[in-house]
Amino acid sequence: MQDTILEKMEERKARLEKILENSRERLKAIDTIQDAEDVRIKVLGKKGELTEMLKSMGKMDPEERKEFGMAANQVSYISTGGGALLEAIE
Repeated sequence: MQDTILEKMEERKARLEKILENSRERLKAIDTIQDAEDVRIKVLGKKGELTEMLKSMGKMDPEERKEFGMAANQVSYISTGGGALLEAIE
């Protein structure tokens, strides 16, 4: 059972890293405010990549939820350019 939990944690970590990698690539290609908004929606929108992962947090044990939540917050912050993205485009 411990192996299964560790495997799930590693899988979630890999998915977060993939979302982050994809977001960074998308951020490099931004030219307009709409491009920035599109990146934000793809990651954090109602059916966004990160949003879909966050829906599974209720099934995690408290320690795993804490670690996952901190990592997800970092991905969210970086994926949206840390708030400076829209300022830089304007």
